[in-house]
Amino acid sequence: MKMVPDNHPGEQDFELLRTLTEGFCTPATFPISFWYGEKKQTGVPWHATTSWKRIDSNLTHLIIKSTDPETGLEIKAACEQYADFPVLEWTVYLTNKGEQNTPPIRDLMGMDAVIKLQRPLLQYGSGDRIGNKGYEFFERPIADDVFEMQPVGGKCCNAAFPYMRIVSAEEQMGFLLSVGWPGQWKAQLSLQGSGTLVKAGQATTSFYLKPGETVRTPRMTMLAFMGDERRATNLWRRWYMAHVIPKNGGKSTQPMLIAGNVADPKKEGYSECTGWTHKGIAESLNVYDRQGIQYDLFWLDAGWYDCGRWWRHTGTWKERQPNYPDGLLGVKQSCDAHGIKLLVWFEPERVFKGTDIERQHPEWLLRKNGDQELIGRDTEHSPESSLFNIGNPEACAYLSDMICEFLKRNHIDWYREDFNVCPLPYWEANDEVGRWGMLENQYVQGYLKFWDEILRRNPGIQIDSCASGGCRNDLETMRRSVPLHYSDFGYGNHPVKMGFEQTMHEWFPYFKSNAMGTDYPDGSYPTNEDEWDEWEFARSAKCEREDEDSKRKEAEKKDAVARSIDFYDFYCALAPAIVPAIGSAEDEEGFAVVRAMQDSWRKAAGIMLRGDFYALTKYHKDAEKWWCRQFDDPERGEGFLLFVTGNRCAEDIQTVYPYMREEEDFLFENRQTGEQRRLTGKEVLNGFQENLSPRSGSIWFYRKA
Repeated sequence: MKMVPDNHPGEQDFELLRTLTEGFCTPATFPISFWYGEKKQTGVPWHATTSWKRIDSNLTHLIIKSTDPETGLEIKAACEQYADFPVLEWTVYLTNKGEQNTPPIRDLMGMDAVIKLQRPLLQYGSGDRIGNKGYEFFERPIADDVFEMQPVGGKCCNAAFPYMRIVSAEEQMGFLLSVGWPGQWKAQLSLQGSGTLVKAGQATTSFYLKPGETVRTPRMTMLAFMGDERRATNLWRRWYMAHVIPKNGGKSTQPMLIAGNVADPKKEGYSECTGWTHKGIAESLNVYDRQGIQYDLFWLDAGWYDCGRWWRHTGTWKERQPNYPDGLLGVKQSCDAHGIKLLVWFEPERVFKGTDIERQHPEWLLRKNGDQELIGRDTEHSPESSLFNIGNPEACAYLSDMICEFLKRNHIDWYREDFNVCPLPYWEANDEVGRWGMLENQYVQGYLKFWDEILRRNPGIQIDSCASGGCRNDLETMRRSVPLHYSDFGYGNHPVKMGFEQTMHEWFPYFKSNAMGTDYPDGSYPTNEDEWDEWEFARSAKCEREDEDSKRKEAEKKDAVARSIDFYDFYCALAPAIVPAIGSAEDEEGFAVVRAMQDSWRKAAGIMLRGDFYALTKYHKDAEKWWCRQFDDPERGEGFLLFVTGNRCAEDIQTVYPYMREEEDFLFENRQTGEQRRLTGKEVLNGFQENLSPRSGSIWFYRKA
């Protein structure tokens, strides 16, 4: 039986946090380290002072500060303690307050501490691999040998995940750890004595500071828990919704049904949204009203700016003409008339040759050695792009002014930022000799300041974080945004997407999914997303594929997505935000599915953002199996069960054992079929059975009877 665990923070969790982090908030044993000249420094040395400031009833700031009397290096350790959750966070800043360069600083670790747990296990993830191996989690015993994790190319979630759990199955306890660094981080774990040595920080730090310069460590976050991983997951989700997800008007980000353009046909030779027009968008909004669809947001993606036929030509942030005669303000006014918000795509950090920024400010561009830049897929390269050095204060101020003026002038509701370049080669190629990692540190500080300026100058605006999908979603970024587009892979590959979304539900309570399917009539899917991308690239004049085999493959892929979405696509995309893939204004079948599902989705989305999450089947990406999930809102006495079968599922009956309250009675309802079941909590605990054919789904809402 699976009685509902108490996922509220308890005194045992706070006591565990105090035990695991004993000494973390005192100068001598603060959990950082670095080499300063020829001496290794640990903690905060040099006669540190400590000050406390209560921010509100649940948050206290601790500042530990000291200055080297010989060189003028100031260390400031900022620690945040929560009273409502067993969470401790800290960041360290080093500033040269002297008049000369500091001695060399290297191996600056934002965490260097021994944590005592019996037989510790590390649970860690693969991040967004932009392939079907993404968002997987693994488990390994922590051993004497050092185990190190790093992402690829300077994007923090690219092939590595800066979120992990260290657990003791024997003691039924552990902690979650986050490395908040939107760059190239590393984490090293090994046994040391009776505990686990955990070291984490920016991957490369070997520099000196010039007078007035500041560097910082990642924001480290620890959440302690008693119990199993399910309780750990839900303590994290509850803390995340209370303290991380951005608030707008006093509320957390609300569920969104998201629309695209169905009136402007895809222009041959034009990529992404380069062929869209204000006229087409306005007609699309009228179509939605006629179809009875209650959308919340219109999504204007790459290509609305002056870029020719190819969306990758970024760097001139002006509306393309004659597509938008009234600018994007005209589009915003059309959205306002229909009561929906407007999201607009930007990619300001990548600058293409010949664009306005490249011509006007070449001094702010970072170039790399070599002529190609891998951005996540083997088939995509951007050899003619540079990296805008947002770590330069003057450049950061320029970009903040330009983008904020555009957002304010056009009353944009959602700022969507993409990042289709791996920055690490650019940072490494432009570091000063003897200052390795300095450019990355300055860049990260500028990036966060830029986003802070967007939020400060545009009250009410929200940010969607994208980096070739979900490759830059560390906790510092998530404190300013939500990851709507969490991957560039698997939009319509149902088994892969169901696996991805399980990890998303555990770590990021708010994200967007695409209701679409790319399965072929025989039940197979494209073997990799590169094939899918080639289908898109073939529409651009940049890409020419004349051979017969390529034409045949392109036709097959068009056929795979030419069909209307169905109910199965919707079940596989159940998330707090969802984009139904409506192909055209004449897609009556697709609109009928959205009309039938929108109320059920809204109810489910609300529960997702309030409730706890339980995976009732093991993580997998197998089209021959079931996926079963539960979202439970114990405070309101309601929730739902989601059942999805793979399109080659061999079993037509599945019994799950949800987490329920034994002493209560529940009414279960399937809104799509009208079926109801009245069950006692004890009956549900003994097993809830569903019968579905392959490629099917169902949602069973429940509430206290």
